[in-house]
Amino acid sequence: MEIRQLEYLLAVASEGSFTKAAAKLGVVQSAVSHQIAKLEDELGMQLLDRHRPVTRPTDAGALFTGRVTRALADLSDAREEVLGLRGQTVGEVTLGAVFPTASLDIPAILAGFQAYRPAVRVILREGSAPESLEGLKNDSVDMALMTAELKDLPPDIEGVVADHSDLVLAGKTGHRLEAHDRVDIEELDGEIMIGFRRGTGRAGLRAATDAVLAQHGVTPKIMVESNELPVLIGLVQHGHGLAVIPRQFFADPPAGVWMRELNPPITPSLLLVWRRGRRYPPAPEEFLRFIAAKATTSRSLPQSRPSSVSPLSYGAPDWEVGVWQIPSPLPDRTVVVGSQKRRPVSLTAQDREELVRVTTTGVRGASMIMRARVLLALDSSVGEVDTKEAIAVRLGVSGETLRLVAKRFAETGGDVHATIARKKRDLPPVPSPVTGEVEARLIAMACSQPPQGYARWSLRLLEKHVALVEDIPDLDHSTIGRILKKRNCVLT
Repeated sequence: MEIRQLEYLLAVASEGSFTKAAAKLGVVQSAVSHQIAKLEDELGMQLLDRHRPVTRPTDAGALFTGRVTRALADLSDAREEVLGLRGQTVGEVTLGAVFPTASLDIPAILAGFQAYRPAVRVILREGSAPESLEGLKNDSVDMALMTAELKDLPPDIEGVVADHSDLVLAGKTGHRLEAHDRVDIEELDGEIMIGFRRGTGRAGLRAATDAVLAQHGVTPKIMVESNELPVLIGLVQHGHGLAVIPRQFFADPPAGVWMRELNPPITPSLLLVWRRGRRYPPAPEEFLRFIAAKATTSRSLPQSRPSSVSPLSYGAPDWEVGVWQIPSPLPDRTVVVGSQKRRPVSLTAQDREELVRVTTTGVRGASMIMRARVLLALDSSVGEVDTKEAIAVRLGVSGETLRLVAKRFAETGGDVHATIARKKRDLPPVPSPVTGEVEARLIAMACSQPPQGYARWSLRLLEKHVALVEDIPDLDHSTIGRILKKRNCVLT
């Protein structure tokens, strides 16, 4: 059983076609068919139902692909963890998102993380809450943002409150409720309303609204359901009903539409969730901390925690269950190594991208790659820097090396190329005393008759006679041996 066979099987199961799977993998279709057939022969079971128009897993195939998905994800995580020990944060992160995401600007967060870790690929997968939860369970999604409550999460899923949506009432200009500064929930009883569809991406907003209405005994008349915001607002503008929508949808109400706060307010939670007990490699680990630090509320990840563990494995007694409570705003602090107290290392996004390229392409010298890794580890522009001892252990260098690289970075005015390249000599190199003429004279001597009383020349004997010749510099026997060897001259 080979890894590529498993990858081919998952691709066909995902695409529903051997042809599409082959195109996605960049191989010919016959190779995919052949490898999957070999896998089925080895297992003695048919894994795919090949009847057209769609190729689907059989019952055995569905069971097998579920296990394989988890196994390949663990294998990828293991690779990223090992590379993390070398100081390289590489790999892939898949974020599931059920939009809207309250006040979290997901595109900006992704752009910020890409600048922070350019070697990490982030995949955004939009879908409904059930789709994201299924992705978390089979590890095809690393973490997800969704509108839900902590108490409603499945037992194998855990998370934190990253933000809250603020739902407001929207209606057409001239409606009787426009005169209210704040609309009581009871005023909506019997009103014609437009709602989000249940069981879709925005089902969490609909569920939160229905729950508050039910608590107050309010039964509105839902005449239209839509998840398309332009359609929903268009219906409101033309007087088809009221709508409860997130305030974050609009900075200002559209023309002909008013918005009012509700009493009591409807503020469903936006959760950052992941699979309970999963060990995270460095890339998802860092992205999890990064996205949580961008939350607009005071709830975020703890300031420090061991890597590759479940984010809720700290057990601090003063934390709310499932929620980290960090003072707001998030403290901006940087733990610096000793060499950074006087010589801080701060890299631009372009510098980091160049250094990552140096450390990952493998076409540079070992010393240059080592210094590039040190600069990346000491960079304080992207957040917290590990201690000097931790960096030294992770990179396999000494503390003195960290100090010297930081010193050289400061002396070169922050020029990363000058820092990682070989330092130019202050003085020109001393010319070698062994010129072509010296080599010729030495070879001629070695090829001449040895002195009386000696059967052949030896290196020691040549050394003594070279010292007696005034126009040949003094050379020891080892240097003479290297010269003769370079010229394929053998003493016989």
